[in-house]
Amino acid sequence: MKKILILLLCLVALGGCSKEKRVSIPDDVIPPEQMVPVLVDFHLAEAALVKAREAQKDVDLLRDHYYNSILKKHNISYSKFYSSMKFYSENLKELHIIYGDVVSELSKTQSRILSRPR
Repeated sequence: MKKILILLLCLVALGGCSKEKRVSIPDDVIPPEQMVPVLVDFHLAEAALVKAREAQKDVDLLRDHYYNSILKKHNISYSKFYSSMKFYSENLKELHIIYGDVVSELSKTQSRILSRPR
């Protein structure tokens, strides 16, 4: 799963230059407006896993728990998530648009965290 996220970040960078028209999202693919919060949660989980690794915790079990919790929270099966990511990785313009929103949401979250009194 982590490899998929890293691959997607690379694909987003490449997809930004595309001039293609927007594609129609098939019914069996998670729509962009639902995909954004899922990916935000995955990236927040990855950040938590980095901190856990620094604290020398067992990140394999933690990763599985986080990923399963995210999919359950959003009521998405692993196969639907995987097939949706496959679709978006083949349609880089769509993925680029989604990741623009993901980055925006992560930036808002970071601002909220940094603005809290310590």
